[in-house]
Amino acid sequence: MGTRQVNISSNSAESLKHIAAGPISIFGEDPTILSEIYKDNVNMSVWCRDLNHEILQAANHVIDKDPQLRTSIKVSPKNAIRLIEQKIDNAKITAPLVYDIFHLVKKFCELFKVNDTNLKLTVLHESMCPRFHVDMLPCRLITTYKGKATEWLQHDCIDRSKLGIGNQGKPDDESGLFKSVNDVKRLAKGDVAIMKGENWIDNEGRGLVHRSPYIDNENSRLLVSLDFASSKPEII
Repeated sequence: MGTRQVNISSNSAESLKHIAAGPISIFGEDPTILSEIYKDNVNMSVWCRDLNHEILQAANHVIDKDPQLRTSIKVSPKNAIRLIEQKIDNAKITAPLVYDIFHLVKKFCELFKVNDTNLKLTVLHESMCPRFHVDMLPCRLITTYKGKATEWLQHDCIDRSKLGIGNQGKPDDESGLFKSVNDVKRLAKGDVAIMKGENWIDNEGRGLVHRSPYIDNENSRLLVSLDFASSKPEII
């Protein structure tokens, strides 16, 4: 897998207008980096972080307890902890994971000035979306707590005519969608990414192209995503 594209400090970030003309993906170690998603030439902002032992232990516990877990709930910062505990567990061992997801819900709602969000918490034993694609929505927050994380392609490495039926039934690595396997990037476990889709204002043809990673039978993945609960906020 390729390396990350652009790293900036969100505390001293300069304007991105001199970096690239097309949409880019940016990474930083401070959570305020997520707000860079509002810039026109950014189609993914990523908060890079390492998960502590307690969160990793909680993620393993959730998978072991319910290996078929697939839940989708509407939550707000006021009720997220209670509703998440109802879906996974309110045991002491899961508390670090519950509170981490709660903080992501809170950040998402504050960033986009919304009252609630749709939370999906999913255990995967195979690739959910194995083909490269773009999401037909304004944006989505994702993070992986266990297993391989999301793979993606930089905008300037893609022939978008090869997405969907344009691949003519060929695998992504043979369709001409990208030139080299080195073009395929992968987020790290624990990274929190906000990915723009096609429905962000004036973003048609610029949504982040991504896919689920390959998962073999002996491994699993714990994925969390946040979407807008209703129509997109007025601010985007």
